[in-house]
Amino acid sequence: MTLAFVIVTCYALVSALFYLGLMLYYRKGINNIYTPIIKENDGATFITIVICFRNEEANLSQLLTCLVAQSYPAKRFEIVLYNDNSSDGSLAEIKNIQSQCKTHQIICRDVLLTQASHSPKKMALNHAAQHSLADLMVVTDADCILNNEWLSLIEQTYLNKKALLIAAPVAIIAAPSLLNELQSLEMQALTAVTAGAIGNNKALMCNGANLAFDRKKFLALDPYKYNQHISSGDDMFLMMEIQKKHSANIVFLAHEKATVYTKSKNSLSTYIDQRIRWASKSKHYEANSIKWVALLVLNMNAVLLSAPLTIFFFNWYQGFILFFVLLVIKQVADIAGLAKFSRIVNKEVKYAKFLLFQYIEALLTLIVALKSIKGSYVWKERKQHF
Repeated sequence: MTLAFVIVTCYALVSALFYLGLMLYYRKGINNIYTPIIKENDGATFITIVICFRNEEANLSQLLTCLVAQSYPAKRFEIVLYNDNSSDGSLAEIKNIQSQCKTHQIICRDVLLTQASHSPKKMALNHAAQHSLADLMVVTDADCILNNEWLSLIEQTYLNKKALLIAAPVAIIAAPSLLNELQSLEMQALTAVTAGAIGNNKALMCNGANLAFDRKKFLALDPYKYNQHISSGDDMFLMMEIQKKHSANIVFLAHEKATVYTKSKNSLSTYIDQRIRWASKSKHYEANSIKWVALLVLNMNAVLLSAPLTIFFFNWYQGFILFFVLLVIKQVADIAGLAKFSRIVNKEVKYAKFLLFQYIEALLTLIVALKSIKGSYVWKERKQHF
C-alpha cells in the first residue's frame, strides 16, 4: 500500500464520516418536527394564498379546483394570483373559473416589476403582504396539486406552534420515466433534510411550493430589501431572516395531507437549469452554515465520483474496496433520515432505485456546480444571470 493511496483513503473516509455525521444530525432533528391531528376547523385565522404564475394555462384549473375544495371555511381565505407577463390562455382560464366559483374570493393581478427588481415572485409576495388583511400568508406554485386538508393543517400549525414560518413537504407526481424517478428520490431526500434541519432549530432550506408565514413579521423584516436584484430565493431569504432571531418559530409541518405534489421536469436540460437556479442564490447567503453544508455535500459527491479512479491508479482490489465502502457509507447516511421521515408522511421509498441513482445524483450535483460558474440559466423562457 503506497503512501499516496493511504492519503487518498484517509481523505475519502474522513469526508464520508463527516457526511454520515451530518445526516445523522438531521435524522435527530426529525424527532422534533410537528404532525398535527386533523380536526374540524372553524377558520379562526384569515388567510391569503399567493400564487405567482407565468404561462400556466394547463395547470391553473387543477390548482384552483384543489383550492376551492379546501375543508377550510371559504369565507376565511382568499386566493390571490399574480400574472408574470403570461402569453398563453392563463388569464382566460382564471376568468372562466372566477365566473363559475362565486363562493370563493379569487383575485388576479399583474406583477408590477421595478427596474431594481428581477424577481416577480418577490414583488408579488411584497405586494400581497402590504395589501392583505390576513394574519397568515400561504404560498404555493401554479403546477401543484393539494389535498383538501392542506390549508387546515397549515392553520393548525400556525396557531398551535406560534409559527412565524411553516415549511411543509413537496413531492413529485409519479410518472413512468427514469428522470421522474430521479427527481422524486431527490425531492424526498431534500425534504427529509429540510425537516431535520428545522427540527434542530438550524433551518437549512425550504421550498416555496409549500410555505406559509406570518404577514406582520414578514412586513417587519422586509426580507427582500437587499436582494430584489436576485431572480430567485424568495423562500430562502425569508427563512434566513426569520432564522436570525426566531429559529424556534420556524416549524416543519410533517403530514401526508399537507404534502404538495408537483410535476417533474420533462427534460434533463430543464431539470439541470432548475438545479442551477436553486444553487445560484447560495453565494448571496449570509449564513455561513448553509455554505459549509453545501460544500461538505459537494465534497462527498466529488469523492464518490473520483473513488473508482483508485482502481486504475492503485491496487485494483484496494481501490474497489474503498469505492464500495464509500458507496455504502453514503447510502446508509442518506437513508438514515429519509426512512424515518418517509414513515411520518407515509411516503414510500424505493431503496433499490435509491442505490442505483446514487452515482447519477452525485454526477449531476458536480455538473450543476460547474455550470453554476457560467453565471446564467434559462427559466420560464427567460435567461437569468446571477
